[in-house]
Amino acid sequence: MTTPYRPRVLIVEDDPGAAAMLTALLGRSGDCDVIRVDTLAAVDEAALGSLDAVVLDLLLSDAGVPQTSATARRWQRVVPVVVLSGQIGDLPAARELGDHVYAVLEKPSTPQTILGTVRGAARSRAAHRILGRVAELLGAYLAGEGDQ
Repeated sequence: MTTPYRPRVLIVEDDPGAAAMLTALLGRSGDCDVIRVDTLAAVDEAALGSLDAVVLDLLLSDAGVPQTSATARRWQRVVPVVVLSGQIGDLPAARELGDHVYAVLEKPSTPQTILGTVRGAARSRAAHRILGRVAELLGAYLAGEGDQ
């Protein structure tokens, strides 16, 4: 019997209570492999490609909203980003991010909403990887046929 795939999720959250809740929620029952950091500076951007989703707090103590927003947009090109913010209504940057990342969730969100959103982000990443691999194989097949 094969072991089901467990998505790798990075949590970037500087509130210890929120980080612990997210880690417990996403890691429960072996749902996800969770990596947790508390600052943008602690993220190894070169490793983003090996992740299935990122959960990013918009209001980090080591970065302002403009920097975090720009980072979320940049990371979204590599991996689905779910942004969390307790001040979506007060921050135009948070509202406009919704067009540039996988999802923006307001704190507090229900555990079901967070889990469902992160699972959806991870599934979209997995589907993208599978389609990319199919395209590679098809391209190799077609290139081989042209040589015959």
